[in-house]
Amino acid sequence: MSAGGDIEHRDQKTASIVGTSMFHHDTSSWLFQPAPAAEDVLWDNLGLRRWERRIRAIAVAGLFAAACVFYVIPVAAFQSFLIQYSPASLANVNITTPYIGTTFLVAVLPTLALQLLLMIMPPLLDAVSRWRGVVAVSYAHWETVNLYFGFK
Repeated sequence: MSAGGDIEHRDQKTASIVGTSMFHHDTSSWLFQPAPAAEDVLWDNLGLRRWERRIRAIAVAGLFAAACVFYVIPVAAFQSFLIQYSPASLANVNITTPYIGTTFLVAVLPTLALQLLLMIMPPLLDAVSRWRGVVAVSYAHWETVNLYFGFK
C-alpha cells in the first residue's frame, strides 16, 4: 500500500483505528531489511503475498530435499557397483584393456559425472530461489549459495 497524500485526523483514536485497519492484518508489508537498489529488485516478486511465499518456500524445500535424496541414491549405487566390480576384487586381473576400462570407470567417470552435476546446480538453484519469491537479485544469489553449500 502506498499513500497518495497526507491525511489529518481530528483525534488520536481515529488515527489509531485507521492505521490499525490498514496495516495490522497484512504483516508482509512490514519487512525489516535494507532496501535493495532499483536495478537489484525483482519486480515480479514484490506483489506476492506472505502465504504465496510460504507455499513456494515449502515447495522449494521439498524439491531441494528430493534433489539431495535422488542425488545420494544414484551416487551410492554407482559407487557400490564400482567397489563390487573393482580390479582389486576380481580374482583374475588381466593387465590389458579390461584393466584400463575398469580403471577409467573407477577413476574418471564418477568424477566427471559429479563435476557435470555440480556445474548444472547453481543456475538451477538460482532459478528456484527466484521462483521462491525473493525480492532482490542479491538475495537470490545469497539463497543460491546457501542451497548449493547444503547440496555439496
